[in-house]
Amino acid sequence: IILNSSVPQLVISRCFPALNFDLIFSNVHNGFIDPHLRQLNWKMVHRILPVKYLLFARNIPQDKNCILCKAQPELMDHLFLKCTRIQSLVNFVSLFIQKWFGFKILLAPNKVIFLLDLPVQFPHTFLYIISLYKSIIWIFRNRICFDAYRLQPGDLVSAFCSALIARVQVDYFRFSHDKFRRY
Repeated sequence: IILNSSVPQLVISRCFPALNFDLIFSNVHNGFIDPHLRQLNWKMVHRILPVKYLLFARNIPQDKNCILCKAQPELMDHLFLKCTRIQSLVNFVSLFIQKWFGFKILLAPNKVIFLLDLPVQFPHTFLYIISLYKSIIWIFRNRICFDAYRLQPGDLVSAFCSALIARVQVDYFRFSHDKFRRY
């Protein structure tokens, strides 16, 4: 069977008619983002990240509730934006962006899942911050799920800060100092 190349685009545009997928995919494949963060972004945009509710919907037997709060179904929107256990990280990232860049940003599904509606100033930096935010949540979610890790109140914020500091230190030595100032 030979499929017309416009068929997938037609299906995607019917599911999400208001989204600009050219911009979404250019953000997903941005070279400034680390490969493991790009992979996480790609899975989220394609809605194939194996959150518990998606696995439950595909008849893979397990509890569908969030591994962090155990109160709500573990959907991407819940896990990355609404879960009570991640609110300290949501607040920290919002405050971090406000203090460093001078404006408030609301972490919403368009920004977090589809990488849209990001500020035009420092686009690579915002893509990295949002991608790192998602990665920290996903890593700790998996540690709790598979390693029986007990999440402590400051763990998410501490891991986010450590990863961000490491990236800044690496980029500072990798780029010339003039080029680094752009980011």
